[in-house]
Amino acid sequence: MKRKVQKSGPSTFTISLPKEWCAANHIEKHSELDVLEYNGVLVLIPPKYKKKRDEIVINADKTSSELNLRRFLAAYISGFDIIKMNTEGLDYSMKEKIRRFPQNVIGVEIIEEDASSVVFQDLLDFHSLSLDRAFHRVFKLVFNMEKEAILSMLQGNKNLAREIISRDKEIDRLYLLVRRNLSKIITRWDVEEENQRNRDVLNIFSAIKSLERIGDHAEKIARNVLNIENVPKKNISLLIDRVNEKILHNLQLSFRSFQEIDINSAQRVLESEEGIRQSISQLKDRMRKGEESEDPYIYTILDSLERIAVLISDIGEAAIDRAV
Repeated sequence: MKRKVQKSGPSTFTISLPKEWCAANHIEKHSELDVLEYNGVLVLIPPKYKKKRDEIVINADKTSSELNLRRFLAAYISGFDIIKMNTEGLDYSMKEKIRRFPQNVIGVEIIEEDASSVVFQDLLDFHSLSLDRAFHRVFKLVFNMEKEAILSMLQGNKNLAREIISRDKEIDRLYLLVRRNLSKIITRWDVEEENQRNRDVLNIFSAIKSLERIGDHAEKIARNVLNIENVPKKNISLLIDRVNEKILHNLQLSFRSFQEIDINSAQRVLESEEGIRQSISQLKDRMRKGEESEDPYIYTILDSLERIAVLISDIGEAAIDRAV
């Protein structure tokens, strides 16, 4: 539909609103509307949308706590503010597992509970963690996890390895929060990420996803460290340490190139990947030929380092995409 703009004063322009739309949204004389500028487009938000909180009701499964958790997380990621789980007929053990669901996410608390239901509510202000800030926070966590995972192997420090494994849960919680915020940005007109285009939001999400997967590999390395009986021989340790220094340097460079939208730095990240992968391949060959007999778990750790190198390049590619 089209409307003609009328001038009603020295600096005031007006348009008429469709009668059907006003009736459907209970707009009357003196009603107040929110006006949101969204990528150059003006959006009118009726009062009923301002007050509405997205709610969902889930009938909990009686036998599968995993299914219940997946459905809870799906509702959380989709952006629902209130999640009600009907728990009637569930045994005590299942209800206790459901009550612990908020431990898997950030900002959700139980606000109401009775014998037949549990009501969760998101209490976190959407604007308290922008996607840019989330990217920075996830990077710091992942960088230290990767660095210390290799350190735990070289030192045979299994307590440090266990600590790294426990940190992965925090990255998972942050990643779920990012997915939730992304859903709100894409689907709701009343949520605006200041000065960010939709395409840029998707690039940030892509980079955070790569960081989350690097964190998964750091956790995998730490779990393998728990199974290693002896630390690598000195010369192998030195080679692994050198390779990881290159990986950490490339990880930092990918982060900086993404933050500063620096195409030249991003290109250096992509060009470095092949050299890192070749170094890892040569180290594996040396170990296979029997020159340096090592614990088989070290091969799995080297596989993770190779995957990390590829994921870092993915961040570099996202930086280039962001510059377009």
